[in-house]
Amino acid sequence: MRRKLKIHLRYKSHTQLLTLGTMLVLSLAGFSNLAYGKIQDTMSISQAPASPELLPRQYYISFSTYSGANARSACDPGYHMASLWEILDTTRLRYNTSLGYTQADSGEGPPAYSGWVRTGSDSGSTGSAGTSNCYAWTSNSSSHTGASVLLESDWNAGGGDVHVWSTGGALCSLAKRVWCVADRGGYPIYLPLVMR
Repeated sequence: MRRKLKIHLRYKSHTQLLTLGTMLVLSLAGFSNLAYGKIQDTMSISQAPASPELLPRQYYISFSTYSGANARSACDPGYHMASLWEILDTTRLRYNTSLGYTQADSGEGPPAYSGWVRTGSDSGSTGSAGTSNCYAWTSNSSSHTGASVLLESDWNAGGGDVHVWSTGGALCSLAKRVWCVADRGGYPIYLPLVMR
């Protein structure tokens, strides 16, 4: 169904016509700007949510404690025992306060607390903090050691420079918390919404 709009303009002089034309152009520009803003608002609301791949990866340190032999079973579904290299740069991560242990002044961030962490090294139990791993997290012997890290709690240790991680080794028989990090998921597929 077509509708026609007729506009009759009456003017006495060319000055009135020019003024009327200018007002009409400005009005149309204002209405089109409003309409464009509404379209933009509608578009931003109807877009698919951000891909999980673009959101900060989550990590936490477990509430419960585990010996070196049980450290790999500490993390909730969707998470795994973290390698230090996965959580090294905490600025690119988000601490999960609902799953993770917190302390009185943690806020939304992680606590300065020690926990087992994977090294990325061969299976071993003696040596430096970066290579000891309770024989790939299968030993709870008091003669074996594993890697343990904590976020630096002594801010004066570096002469005023705050270093992120403090590393060390611990006996595999000790019960310690475990650093966990979210699994990398697949690529989500968003199907278009079909409307009739």
